[in-house]
Amino acid sequence: MTSNVDLRPIIEAAFLPMKCVCDFAPGGSMTIRISNPATEAEEFTVTGVDTTALATIRDIVGLILEVKGEMRLRRLASDRQAKGRRA
Repeated sequence: MTSNVDLRPIIEAAFLPMKCVCDFAPGGSMTIRISNPATEAEEFTVTGVDTTALATIRDIVGLILEVKGEMRLRRLASDRQAKGRRA
């Protein structure tokens, strides 16, 4: 298992230039909050991430890619909704 002290900078740096904050709860769970640095508006939040499952760099990269993928899908859905309203 990777320590919280090691996980935080890896995950937070992976989302630059967005602002990413990792909060760790007792019992091995983590919340990832990603926001726009210019507006401070929260863009995406993931709760209940099991940090005990993040034992290797491959596990950490997999989590980061999964979160980025979910963010991309949400952005695409939002863009499609906005286009639908304009049409």
